[in-house]
Amino acid sequence: MEALIPSSVILTAHLLVTGPAQELQHFLKDRCKKIVLITHPLQPFTPVGDHRSVCQVVRNGTVESERSVEQWALPASNWAELLFFVRHSLWSFSWSIRYGRGTELFVGINPLNAFVGLCLKRLGCVQRVVYYTIDYVPNRFSNKQLNRFYHWIDRTCVRGCDQTWNLSSRMVTARESRGIGAEFRNKQITVPIGTDLRVQPLPVEQIDRNAIVYFGGLMEKQGVQLGIEALALLRRSVPQARMVVIGGGSPDRMNRLKEMARSLGVADQIEFTGVIEDHSEALERISRGAVGIAPYTDDPDNFTQYTDPGKPKAYLAAGLPVVMTGVPEVAQTIAQAGAGFVVPYDAQALADSLSRLLTDELLFVSCRQKARLLAEQYDWEKLFNNAFERR
Repeated sequence: MEALIPSSVILTAHLLVTGPAQELQHFLKDRCKKIVLITHPLQPFTPVGDHRSVCQVVRNGTVESERSVEQWALPASNWAELLFFVRHSLWSFSWSIRYGRGTELFVGINPLNAFVGLCLKRLGCVQRVVYYTIDYVPNRFSNKQLNRFYHWIDRTCVRGCDQTWNLSSRMVTARESRGIGAEFRNKQITVPIGTDLRVQPLPVEQIDRNAIVYFGGLMEKQGVQLGIEALALLRRSVPQARMVVIGGGSPDRMNRLKEMARSLGVADQIEFTGVIEDHSEALERISRGAVGIAPYTDDPDNFTQYTDPGKPKAYLAAGLPVVMTGVPEVAQTIAQAGAGFVVPYDAQALADSLSRLLTDELLFVSCRQKARLLAEQYDWEKLFNNAFERR
């Protein structure tokens, strides 16, 4: 059954690459009469992504008008980041008043954006507010005062918004451990990261049977370094194994990873593509590989344990079996579905699972089929329809 969609929506988000904001906009585009889409740069200190704050008014699926504001550079710090977000909130508030007064639903992706929606609701400018939580981070800031402010905003949004959409059920548990009462459970629903089923898995004979794919940021917590270590060990059983790293990071981080590959003797077996900004192109590149890895570090401060990361879903959509650590909730879902393996944060364990998938044809084909079947359960359209049915 098709969910009842509001006729007008304000959607506010901070963007780096393709994610829930764009997918929600795509879902709503032909379903509601008017969308005010307000986006801001997520990481203004890096060269990745668009550094403008943008407001688009979309009416009946067509962009009616667009306004944008360039951001300025500041030294990277917690306080500078907070200054950026406060400035972004002021733009969101101003644009919402100007272009979205009387809007039926305000969707704020992450706390400051949802807080703007709450303020607008108090003023009678919007009717309902959804707080869409992409990341929940117990230790978001190293500065204790900033971290307390972050959690105050989060608590205020959960209590005050009409509904909270969480990427994983662990966010509810984590919030309750920090003082959010159990009476707010019914206002929180799980809306995980979806899959882009527009990408089609390639026939097995058209893929690189020895290619291991890593897709995403190159930060240490994402674990790409463990993939490089595993590749060095994997050469003993699969000499032709290679790795494709799709994603970007700071120049220093990229140089350290390349130096690590050289020191382990696998530099010639690793391709660093950098960021592929066109999401369809990135998915097509992923689909040429054999196995996808997501070796998140098991650091207790790694916020991935509370969220639902996008890279495993991208692998599943492309039909790639997934080998990952058990940090995020989705890892157990993938293992139980037979679409891949969960391993400890250990290079030998990762190499052993990769070796099984790269050498056992029956196992590989079975995992590949199950990966795509699991991906179909996370179709964005199904997820958003379910969410709007429950609003």
